[in-house]
Amino acid sequence: MKEKHHFDIKAIKNEKCWDFYDCVCLINYIRRSTSFLECFYCHHQASSLPELEKHFAESLHTCSLPDISKWNDPIYLFPTYESDPLIMHPDLHV
Repeated sequence: MKEKHHFDIKAIKNEKCWDFYDCVCLINYIRRSTSFLECFYCHHQASSLPELEKHFAESLHTCSLPDISKWNDPIYLFPTYESDPLIMHPDLHV
């Protein structure tokens, strides 16, 4: 995640002083947006996964986080993917 997507959940969690639930909401928000081929940052609607990946690469949105107001909602406590390995990652449980 750190190398390919520049996303270090442990560093983000520590820097922002977030708890487990904050991290889960952010992850689920990103997962849900991308599952609908939508940019989690600017809401650009792509027509395919390669197009969305191209958008991410060109926009550099993955280098910054979306505003907390977009994902700080109890709906994002529910996983987008059942048994999501990212949510089960040990760095979230420290």
